[in-house]
Amino acid sequence: MAILERSYIRTYNRYKILNSIRKAGMISRVDLSRELSLSQASLTYITAELLQEGLIIEKQTAGTYQTGRKPILLALNPEGAYAVGVNVEMRKIDVGIINFLADVVTSFAVPLEKDFYSPEELVAKIVESISLCIQKSGYPKKKISGVGIGIPGLTDPKAGIIKFMQTYRWEDVNLKDMIQKRINITTFIDDDAKNVTMAEHWFGDGKGIDNFIVILIENGVVAGFVSNDQLIQGDLGLAGAFGHMSVDPQGPLCVCGKRGCIGAYVGINAIMRDTLNIAFNELWYKFSKNEISMNNIIDEAKKGNHELRKVFERAGEVLGFGISQLIVLMNPKKIIITAIDVLADNIIFDPMFDSINRNLADHLREYRPEILIKKWDSEAFIRGAGTLVLQEIYKSQTIKNVPPL
Repeated sequence: MAILERSYIRTYNRYKILNSIRKAGMISRVDLSRELSLSQASLTYITAELLQEGLIIEKQTAGTYQTGRKPILLALNPEGAYAVGVNVEMRKIDVGIINFLADVVTSFAVPLEKDFYSPEELVAKIVESISLCIQKSGYPKKKISGVGIGIPGLTDPKAGIIKFMQTYRWEDVNLKDMIQKRINITTFIDDDAKNVTMAEHWFGDGKGIDNFIVILIENGVVAGFVSNDQLIQGDLGLAGAFGHMSVDPQGPLCVCGKRGCIGAYVGINAIMRDTLNIAFNELWYKFSKNEISMNNIIDEAKKGNHELRKVFERAGEVLGFGISQLIVLMNPKKIIITAIDVLADNIIFDPMFDSINRNLADHLREYRPEILIKKWDSEAFIRGAGTLVLQEIYKSQTIKNVPPL
């Protein structure tokens, strides 16, 4: 028991040290010891181990202390570890390699041309993408510490199982085992929203913020939550299904089987559905039903098509209502919204902000969080998936040594 307790304390301290170095950029041992309330002996032992593993490096600054000595600072070593990040979208797979600072050092996209893929077919595509990425990077396979994969669906990250994937209607697919057995590299999976949330928390617009929310608008709507500096996973890792909160039991049918879910108004699939209804009712003539795409929908809405604008305005109102409930529930400091092509800009977001203000009590409006709208960035999703691996390296070096299958 005592050995297990010491091992846990050491792992926890290792994580804290790497995390503090990441947040600071560069920091001295003295400042680390003071910040973390660690003894010099414990700090020296763990930092020596991290230096030996190559995860951190020592740097000298141009400044001096009162003693006249140049301070030696600790920093993360960009070349300390490399991870493959994979993000699966409806029409493509984004894949890349990130270093220990989560910089994307190489990336590319592999198209998905079919409307449906079986698990075996998609695994073959993902494995091919990973192998090609490692080959193109020039790094030997042994330098890759792990693979992180982002999925647009509900996942159980501990078991590596996709519980439900709307795109292909998959249920209970053990994607982690299927891929890991093929590539013989330690693999982690989670939904894309939580991955991007962690990347924002560690390296992006959520860095240094203990309470914030990321909302992802794609085929549906999902969210990632950071509370008290921790990503909220939920009991089985399924937290974040913001788009399946029902706002109208009599509303349109959602893919989850309920009616009036936020995603049934706001997601790209919902907007396409409403647009096809407009075309079917002959209220929009410019394109045939087979030619309709999000790009020409957005273009026409911006040009003033009244019926199309109503689709986006209703989506914005529903999204704003949902966000107002999150503000009351979670009290975040910041909300980051990211969407493909920023979903028609002000046509959807002006009604969203109006709805947020209208649905917040007067005494809560002054506490409204900062709301940041970000354009969809494929590298952010690669970085997010790769961060799944970096998190594990922070806890232990064991994932760098993959046992043979």
